[in-house]
Amino acid sequence: MWNQELYNAFTAYSGYMHGSFNALVIIFFFYQGWLGWKIRQARVGNDSVFSLFAKRHRKLGPVLALSGIVGFLIGAAIVYVRNGQFLKHPVHFFVGFTLVFMIIATLSVSRKIKGARPPWRTVHATFGAVTLCLYLVQAYLGLSMIF
Repeated sequence: MWNQELYNAFTAYSGYMHGSFNALVIIFFFYQGWLGWKIRQARVGNDSVFSLFAKRHRKLGPVLALSGIVGFLIGAAIVYVRNGQFLKHPVHFFVGFTLVFMIIATLSVSRKIKGARPPWRTVHATFGAVTLCLYLVQAYLGLSMIF
């Protein structure tokens, strides 16, 4: 059932599929960050659109967290299947591992946000901003492997 031609085709295109999937994840993470920024602005200005942004942000957050973690695991699996080791691209791997850590930390902190002005709100925003910056670095590293 699993022949060499199918294996070769899978390994040839799996990196592009991984990159495409994670490009979508990155786009949605930036959308999530934009929603978070709008929530912060609306909260300060007592704006009425706060609840719309907050509902979207809360609904999308866990899905994106899972997607980011799955993207890392799939990338690690692809490298392992192709090369027999995880550290073929060590910087890309460690930035991805750090991203997974930051995603989990951000999601964990978000669960502690309760009430009008909890101290965790700023921690959550900082972790989210660091995650977005790491995603930019990760995308650059991934693209530099292709070109």
